[in-house]
Amino acid sequence: MIRRSLPLAIAAACLITPAAGAHAASGVNPCSLVSAKQTASFGIRGTCKLTTHTAPGFSASLGTWNLTSRTAHLSVAVNTYSSKSGPYWQIAMTTLNKLPGRAAKVSGIGTLAYESGGDGSTISAINFVVGNRVVSINLRTATAPKSLAAFNAVAKSIAARLK
Repeated sequence: MIRRSLPLAIAAACLITPAAGAHAASGVNPCSLVSAKQTASFGIRGTCKLTTHTAPGFSASLGTWNLTSRTAHLSVAVNTYSSKSGPYWQIAMTTLNKLPGRAAKVSGIGTLAYESGGDGSTISAINFVVGNRVVSINLRTATAPKSLAAFNAVAKSIAARLK
């Protein structure tokens, strides 16, 4: 589910023609937003693999750690938009709360955030907004977390770096 949701959102965004005169947005490297200590705390080893996509008015950067593992992996997507009134932004806002499991609105992470997980599942996800960026973090752990506190701490750290 997690692996399919991000590519589908990116593909949908790419099908829309941006407004005339829209310029490419500046992307961010998500691999630089999470430390090795943070990934290790979730049982994730290895380096980050970066994938990027740019279209007029939209830039997507995806960092993945240990994606080939079925037990523990992390992905951080940072989508940057040149306009909050453009079609890409509109799609991002309508899908912000579409997460695996039950999504709940949370505060203290960006200007608008939704998370899911911590309910016995090994999958945790959070989507949040910082300025003209939407960040999606997806985590799979070997065992279900008892709390999302450590996951939220990583999200807050990323949000602070993007301000």
